Amino acid sequence: IAQTETWGLSPEGTKILEEAPILFPKMETQSKDRAEDDNKKPSAVGPGSSAVSPEVNGQISIDDFAKVELRVAEVVKCEKHPKADKLLVLSLNLGDHTRQVVSGIAQWYTPESLLGRKLVLVANLKPAMLRGVESEGMILAGQDAQGNVVVVSPEKDLPPGAKVR
Repeated sequence: IAQTETWGLSPEGTKILEEAPILFPKMETQSKDRAEDDNKKPSAVGPGSSAVSPEVNGQISIDDFAKVELRVAEVVKCEKHPKADKLLVLSLNLGDHTRQVVSGIAQWYTPESLLGRKLVLVANLKPAMLRGVESEGMILAGQDAQGNVVVVSPEKDLPPGAKVR
């Protein structure tokens, strides 16, 4: 330990690296732009602003959003999932074909309440197996402050398969 407190232990002319190799890469938690934006945010709620303003994470470009294909779909059949109490299995008419979609809305909707209803469907979502049943899309739904889920429906009557913009 006494040696570590003494200067000049390296022989004269010893080369010291210009740049030491990185032992552990630096973890970036925020981009510089994001950090600057965070610093510009108002600290208090003022007039005209909302006390509840959820922050949007993971913003996407308009090109990414344009990849999402939203269609109007009519529920022609709906039943409880055979292996999951929180899931419903819906058969949806898209005009020229029918799709099966599994959705976690059984807590808020009975199968009978959805029959004949028109919903908005993400039509180009990759199919997925949910508890052994294939789902060929996802229906859009919103959630209120109490956690209640409401499916998104067109305001006016649109035919099954109509494109949603």
